[in-house]
Amino acid sequence: MKGHTKRSLEAKDLLRLAALGLMTTMPVLALTACDNNDGPAEEAGEALDDTADDVGDAFDDAADEVDDAIDP
Repeated sequence: MKGHTKRSLEAKDLLRLAALGLMTTMPVLALTACDNNDGPAEEAGEALDDTADDVGDAFDDAADEVDDAIDP
């Protein structure tokens, strides 16, 4: 029985270490992911995304107007 108790204590220690590791690395990863200093390529990509969204919205609006004109 003593060997079994010692083995479960080691498992508890491993779980505690794993939990401690997660608790210390998750905030660091979260802070790293929140980088607001975008480079020129990131800004250009965002500008392209915004433009594509605007074109899509304009296309949807035009399609709605054509639909309204066909089916009054």
